[in-house]
Amino acid sequence: MQRKYRWGSRSARESGSAPTLISSLKGYVQYFSGYGYSLIDYNAYQRVFGLGIYIEFR
Repeated sequence: MQRKYRWGSRSARESGSAPTLISSLKGYVQYFSGYGYSLIDYNAYQRVFGLGIYIEFR
């Protein structure tokens, strides 16, 4: 998944993936680069990389 946002001269890109590691266990990878990652820092350029895991209950 990839998203691109633009506000005037400021832009942002976000991409993420959630591949299956084991039957009900998934990993999560996310990357964000640009302006507006949070409302507090809307005018500050940031690069954010996130990793995580989650369990799917069926």
